[in-house]
Amino acid sequence: MKIILRPWAIEDLDNLVKYANNRNIAKNMTDKFPFPYTEKD
Repeated sequence: MKIILRPWAIEDLDNLVKYANNRNIAKNMTDKFPFPYTEKD
């Protein structure tokens, strides 16, 4: 499997919000990680 890391782009916003707005993700992150996660975050 080939993985390429690149900087965040504005086109990533919808997917970021979709996957970050997950209680299981938030509970394993620091207290600074908001839940629910929105575009404003």
